[in-house]
Amino acid sequence: MSVRDERGALTDSPVSLFDHAARLHAAAPDRMLPDGGRPYPDHGSPPRRVDRRVPLAKRKQVLRDTLERHFRQQPLAPRALHDALLVIDGRAHVVASLVEMGLDLPQDRARADGVWLARHGADRGPAMVGLALLVGTARPGDVVLIRTLGLLSREFGALAIEVLRRIPGAARDLIWLAERSDQYRRSLAVEALCDLAQPDTLPWLLRHALDDTKGWSGNHARRIAEVTDLATVLDAEEVDPQILTHAARLLIAMSATKYDPAEIGRYQQATAACAGLTRHAHTMPPTLDNVTLLARLAEDLHTGHAALLPGSADRRASIAVRLQAFLGQPLAAADGDTGSRRTWLRRSVERSRSVTPPSARRDGLSRVSVQVVVADPASADEVEVRVLIDGAPIVARAFDRGCPHAPELLLSAAGPLRATAEPHEVQLGEAYCSEGCCGALYVTIERDPTAGTVTWHRWRAPADAAEQLPAFRFDAAEYDAEIARAEADRGWEWPARAVARLVRARLDGEPDLLRRWDCEVEWVVARNSERDQLRVHLIHPGTPLAAGAPWLQFEKVVTVADHPGPLPDEVHQVVADTVIASLTSHDPKATATVTGGSTGFAARLGIPWPTSGCD
Repeated sequence: MSVRDERGALTDSPVSLFDHAARLHAAAPDRMLPDGGRPYPDHGSPPRRVDRRVPLAKRKQVLRDTLERHFRQQPLAPRALHDALLVIDGRAHVVASLVEMGLDLPQDRARADGVWLARHGADRGPAMVGLALLVGTARPGDVVLIRTLGLLSREFGALAIEVLRRIPGAARDLIWLAERSDQYRRSLAVEALCDLAQPDTLPWLLRHALDDTKGWSGNHARRIAEVTDLATVLDAEEVDPQILTHAARLLIAMSATKYDPAEIGRYQQATAACAGLTRHAHTMPPTLDNVTLLARLAEDLHTGHAALLPGSADRRASIAVRLQAFLGQPLAAADGDTGSRRTWLRRSVERSRSVTPPSARRDGLSRVSVQVVVADPASADEVEVRVLIDGAPIVARAFDRGCPHAPELLLSAAGPLRATAEPHEVQLGEAYCSEGCCGALYVTIERDPTAGTVTWHRWRAPADAAEQLPAFRFDAAEYDAEIARAEADRGWEWPARAVARLVRARLDGEPDLLRRWDCEVEWVVARNSERDQLRVHLIHPGTPLAAGAPWLQFEKVVTVADHPGPLPDEVHQVVADTVIASLTSHDPKATATVTGGSTGFAARLGIPWPTSGCD
């Protein structure tokens, strides 16, 4: 039986989107629908008779005119209205324009037609228009219809949330839908709950709004903390451990810059919230998630945006004591943990313990410290080089729109941070979107052999950067020693990352190794989220191509076992040599997977195009 249910098949009437969502929800009442409820009942039906060549603005106007005509001139029966909407572009962004532009329609009729279309719509377009008609007209008795349709999150979630937020007393239904939605739709529901700020929803916002720290914007986290008065809650004598875990997630999300600007500096109660969390950290249950959150917060209090808060050093020291106590006892792990987070956690905490903050100088010179920070493998973050000047993270101090660069860029053999005879400019970090969009942070490094100093000056950052930095002068010998130490330090690497470094160096140094197979290496990467893998990307043919010439991209994935402690390069070199041999002893195109190019290019090169997995 297809997505049409038995009743639909027997009567030859299509299943409505609502019935489809309700049936899937009944099978898993406490979870998000698999794949957001797709395929929908209208999947595979005759394609819409919509001319996509018509400008988007025109298609929006056609939809608006159709509804205006229905409500003001020639009213249609609900089924006739449904069918009339089938020939109109009813995609979500088109229908959303109805809400944006606003329609001055008779409320009772708009609600009646909206309820019918949302309840009986067997095609996404009419059902979507039904939801749009319910924005501002729906009543409390309509919430089950609206939130059920909202379970089809990708198409209907955002609009369902907009309807619910305007229904008096429907805040609890927003929570219900948030708990069964994908992350983006969940964030929209959380935003609506923060706008409403109803007292009976604050306990949920305090404990559950952020289901993890991956992908959430700092702005959402800050709003949750402000609406719930998090700092005051954490100042109590006793605090629910669930709230403590959630508070750590909020503070970490506010400090992140992978997707949005850091917000912790804009959260006026950040210092008080950090103090409250630190004071109660010893009461948090010893789970792997909790210990990981504390480790991340401790690192951020040292080298991240939270380090700029008053009293950050003392709080980091307090959390470090608790971390050592945690590591001395068994940690309860979440389902699906592979051990990579435990390995990362122990190495991260041990490395953190070995860092001694440099003491202040009394001669007017500054001190530099270079720290390589490896993110939690379960997060979306990677590896960063965080430069501290006089104990303060310099990128966080002046640039809140992106992350510092990886060690492969700043601590490479080319030595970009080294102070040479010629002044040179270095990019320390780039915006999460791109430099062309939101900028980057640059500094000029200059050596003065006569004075025996190194100067960082001529900072370049966006005009509205958090702070315009002054020039910093360092003792040259001290500076050189710290940069050399950081470049030689491989203790942060895990095995796959180390092997990737060695493989990349060999292939870059001996390009003829792959040219015999008419290939060139594009990149070799070991992602933090895949700590037991490295990926080699090749381009074929490898020579510079004329415009329109065929090419294909190949990927070879190699498994490299993780290890709890640092290993010497001799061990990694053995693995790297094996990887090199697998790429050069026979044509790597025979065992690698095609990941880029086109079917036409593949045909011209005489190479089979994969049947799946490559769009």
